[in-house]
Amino acid sequence: MNYSKLCKYFLNATAASIGWLLIKCVMRKIKLLGTPKEHFHEVLFFNEMCHSCVHKHMTGQQCQNVHCIDRQVKRMQQMIDKSKYSIDLAIYSLSTPEMIDALYRALSRGIKLRLIINETCRQEMITLSRLRRCGACVRKPPMTKHLMHHKFCVIDGHKRVQQLLRRRNCDDSELIKSNCPLVMSGSANWTNGDLYTSYNSVIISTNSKLAAELEAEFCRLWRELKNPNERDSYVLSP
Repeated sequence: MNYSKLCKYFLNATAASIGWLLIKCVMRKIKLLGTPKEHFHEVLFFNEMCHSCVHKHMTGQQCQNVHCIDRQVKRMQQMIDKSKYSIDLAIYSLSTPEMIDALYRALSRGIKLRLIINETCRQEMITLSRLRRCGACVRKPPMTKHLMHHKFCVIDGHKRVQQLLRRRNCDDSELIKSNCPLVMSGSANWTNGDLYTSYNSVIISTNSKLAAELEAEFCRLWRELKNPNERDSYVLSP
């Protein structure tokens, strides 16, 4: 083999190796990044029109009602089902079966749930006990004149995701960059009374500034409501 053929062979082999490395790099990026971020902003209204399509549901007809109560609640469930890492929920009252079921589904997928809730009734205490057994962390404010009247949810907040990835020794900047926080906030408690029989609204948004501010408030409250007797392992989980 002469010198020119040897050089050509070497260059071809080098190009093939570099090409394969680039392919592996691209494949790794695709695996890490997954699908592109989905940005959206919408408002769900709960009003007297939510039940105007009941007869269509009862007769199996297609519902075109944009305020349909089934549609609105299912949309909120879809947001919970979209969670990849964490859910931080601050809510005054929680009793709607559909939303509780969505939280159970999230926990069963390994999603980390932190819940801040105001003083609860007996039925809600049973629900909270079950959520705890499934892995949720729950904190309540002390009995004071100030009510914990928030009604917002932060899904996959950046700081929480960073915290969870570091605990898994998986602090990958690409995973963090690809994360898309989502928030739900409005006037409605997650109760049948607020969602099914009252005038309320819920804003759903992937706005990064809005998500960051709501997450910061949740984290502040979470620290403030820490029980002195709470073990560190519980504080850091889920």
